[in-house]
Amino acid sequence: MSYSEGCRANARRCLEIAHTTPTVEDTCEFLSLAGSWQRLATEIEHNERLIALLDKLAAPNPAKADTEQELEEFSGHSPVHSFQRLAAAIVSISSHFVADHFALVVNESDQLLEQQHAAR
Repeated sequence: MSYSEGCRANARRCLEIAHTTPTVEDTCEFLSLAGSWQRLATEIEHNERLIALLDKLAAPNPAKADTEQELEEFSGHSPVHSFQRLAAAIVSISSHFVADHFALVVNESDQLLEQQHAAR
């Protein structure tokens, strides 16, 4: 199961729980959590598509080897290397964002589940 599929499964679980909660406040909280899981899944999918695009752009293209060599000699920098550095930076930032957001959503889910169990 991919990360985005896992997030969507958690969203579905939050929706199921929302329909069984005893209070309107709990229902709203679980619906909000479901929305957060859905947004996280969408963000992960967008990031995966962006990474795939950057990988394609950074992949060596034999037809452009001479042009890239000329650019490297002229600028002192390889365009492929620049794309690889950009891709690495984006992946790093995205990974930190996703990890932080994931931890926050999991923590909120755990707290709401504990509150729901305590209320019973």
